[in-house]
Amino acid sequence: MSQSDRIDLQSPAVIDQSNDLNHAPAQDTARTTAQVTAQALDLLQREARLHDQQINETSLLGKAFTGVSEFWHHSGDTGTRVDDLTRRIQADLAAGKSADAAKLAASAREVVDADQAALKSRSQIAGIGAGTVQAAGLFMAGRRGFLVAGAAAALDNIKPNSSESLGEQLTDIGLGITRATVLKGTYAAAGKFNLGMATTAVGLGVTSRFTDLTLNRKTYLDETTGAYDSSLGLQRVVAGTTDAGALTSDIVSLIVARGALGKLNQATEGALLNNKIVSNMAVGAVFGLTKGSSDEVIRQTREGVFQPGEFASRTLFTGFSGLAGAGLGGVFSPRTVATNFGGAHSREYVISGGNTSPDVASRLASSQSAFSFLKVREVKPGGGLAPEQNMLVQHGGENIPIKTELAAKADVIASCNANCLPEGLRSKHIMPSLQSSLWLTQKGNHISFADRRIGAFTVGEAQPVALGKSGPVSVSEILRNPTTLDKLNNKGVHDLGLYADVLKGFKVPAKRVIMGGADSVVLELADESILKITHQTWRPEWGFRTYRNAQGQEVRFDARIIGKPQTFDRPDGMATYYIQERAVTDVRESTVPIFAHRLQQDGRWAFWDRDYTQLGTVPLKDGGRGLVLLDYDAVRAPHLVPKDLKVPHEDRFTKEDRFDRW
Repeated sequence: MSQSDRIDLQSPAVIDQSNDLNHAPAQDTARTTAQVTAQALDLLQREARLHDQQINETSLLGKAFTGVSEFWHHSGDTGTRVDDLTRRIQADLAAGKSADAAKLAASAREVVDADQAALKSRSQIAGIGAGTVQAAGLFMAGRRGFLVAGAAAALDNIKPNSSESLGEQLTDIGLGITRATVLKGTYAAAGKFNLGMATTAVGLGVTSRFTDLTLNRKTYLDETTGAYDSSLGLQRVVAGTTDAGALTSDIVSLIVARGALGKLNQATEGALLNNKIVSNMAVGAVFGLTKGSSDEVIRQTREGVFQPGEFASRTLFTGFSGLAGAGLGGVFSPRTVATNFGGAHSREYVISGGNTSPDVASRLASSQSAFSFLKVREVKPGGGLAPEQNMLVQHGGENIPIKTELAAKADVIASCNANCLPEGLRSKHIMPSLQSSLWLTQKGNHISFADRRIGAFTVGEAQPVALGKSGPVSVSEILRNPTTLDKLNNKGVHDLGLYADVLKGFKVPAKRVIMGGADSVVLELADESILKITHQTWRPEWGFRTYRNAQGQEVRFDARIIGKPQTFDRPDGMATYYIQERAVTDVRESTVPIFAHRLQQDGRWAFWDRDYTQLGTVPLKDGGRGLVLLDYDAVRAPHLVPKDLKVPHEDRFTKEDRFDRW
């Protein structure tokens, strides 16, 4: 792919002569001024030919990148300087101004060095750009990927200024498109055979080297006779394919890639394997590094040189091209799909219909009893879609019965532990061997399932939802869980690590974190009660306050506290944790002014933080429900309420009891 592979930028003859020219003693009588000037002129003319050769051999695809990057490599300017200096020396010589010509010749080496550096930079830009576009086509899903790969291969073989004939260029275009097609076919086959990421990437590098040799017109061209020789081409293919240095490079690449990708996948909790764009980028990077390293080993072996700097730079350039191209291919794919690499226990579907809201993830995240019955089409490894199926998606587990009527109609079932399904339904599970929770992630009408939690990497992709109902864990453990911080509305006011240390010996397990506001962190415990941790200054009357109703009865309005609140030190003060009775937060906004007015009528209290989420209802002995205050600080003595928050309300309350009844 790299343009620098085609042009010899460093001609030994030119370098040797230029060194002689630069180091010639001023008083060397053996070398005349005319000879020095002639060598400088020859050096410039050789450089001009090399410059023109590279420009003419640059493909349309390469020109697209070198044209817009002229400001960076300046090869146009350096080429003009070479031509201009050549003309000026020739003009002085023609005018008999040998001394002036010699003065100009003294700067020839500097001008040539600048042009060679610019050409090298230009060649690298052309190689990276062309390699990136071709890699984008390789890793792009669906027909669009074949079109991009084919177009890139064609543009990389069209050289408008080349001396080659039209027939030769057409042949090169056809062979280039064939190489791209074979490489894409290899990548698709990797998905069907579930090869690992490292094996897929290194295999692509080996395939690319093989096709670059076999599907290359110049492999069969005998430069001495100008004729094509199949036996000569076969010898070159065998030699290049079995090159000891290249094979060693492939083996090293495979070993290093397996180790590095395995560690990276472990560090990202499986995201590398299961996130489509990220996994493709990893494969693209390894593919580029493999191809670049083996190609450079072959070049240096053929030329008999040892250039570790060149090896490192060219390998990194091709690795970057593969990485960037794979990323672009994933982003611009018709569907964000990728090869199913071995070890990636995930399935992806497109929602094509159903009798529930298409926002499946939100439904399942909101309730353990939620479910969705959908029409879906599974995304195949190559990007195509399988026939439509009926899918039941619901939480599962020992204590969550399956929707048997819908399960009977479903072709596939997505839930946690497949063994929790009735024996006759287990074969319908999308992962029949799954014995743990199944995680659901949704982006638009695409839903994916994995046997582990994969974080959202793409904008618009919802956070994963566990379809298994996890068992209770200790309060300390749930506070230390990294996902707990995501559930806090105010993340900077609660020291979860401190809370976890203080509650290390708390005996009642926790189910989940409900929320975290500016004042409190709220958890649901296994016994259905609520644990609250607050940094507010604790008031001993909280949990026991009452107001006097119109009949003179004392009505408790604070949610009941179970047990005794426990206070502990924080770096900036004190904090308290306590257990509160469970309440249902289904209170309407219209309840707020009624509750506020009741307290105002009593005269001892004022509902100053007026929000219906501060209120809840609890069951009464007679079967009704009573209204209680959940956030104790939302009600204060009138003299503690900020003046601008005291607002009068009409009394619309019509019924009394020991609790406000609704």
